[in-house]
Amino acid sequence: MLEQEADNSYSIGSLLRGARQEQNLTLEEAAKQTRIPIDYIRAFEDDDHWRHADIAYTRLYLKAYAEFLGYNATTLLSLYKKERSQKVGDNLRDTANRAPTRELPAWAMMVAPRMIQGAFVVLFILATATYFGYEFKRMIAPPTISLYTPHDGLVTSDRSIEVTGHAEKEVGIRINGKSISPDGKGNFTDTVELREGVNIITVKSSKQHSKDMTYTRRVIVMPEDRPAAMR
Repeated sequence: MLEQEADNSYSIGSLLRGARQEQNLTLEEAAKQTRIPIDYIRAFEDDDHWRHADIAYTRLYLKAYAEFLGYNATTLLSLYKKERSQKVGDNLRDTANRAPTRELPAWAMMVAPRMIQGAFVVLFILATATYFGYEFKRMIAPPTISLYTPHDGLVTSDRSIEVTGHAEKEVGIRINGKSISPDGKGNFTDTVELREGVNIITVKSSKQHSKDMTYTRRVIVMPEDRPAAMR
């Protein structure tokens, strides 16, 4: 399996392993926090979908592990089903190819053309897997936005402030619970009323098939007649 890692970089195993490593978790730590048997976690990250015969438990553990690492469980389970079905089909084709034949046509003895044909098939499969893997990873990645104003910890005497930023396509924006629609270029803006003291502004970005991302800004309102030294 390790030898196939470079060509299988967008498989379920590589996605789960990458997310766990980004959180600086060992296999043992992940198993302890999720209460999932470590042998199941190894099987998931090794793309060994046949290590455990009980499909129901396997899917329950995979769903729990995906949610623990921040992935959309429904999407990941769908990819698991496709990978499993594809592997079954590959095994059936391998069995058929190994069936003995009594006679071979002359062209079958020509090694070079068969190698070239096989190379094109492999390249096609790799290109297709890479494309769908990239699209899948992009689909489940948490939505990110650029929040221009205000900056965190701003001190002002104004009783309202403009919240501005930029979002990717198909990303929904909510500012303090209010839904905001970005313009055609992805820019968004909204006016937030402030009160004296500390104000918490929450900007949440959401996208289908992924977890929401939340950004928080603290704005402190000081009365205009407050001494400058206290600002």
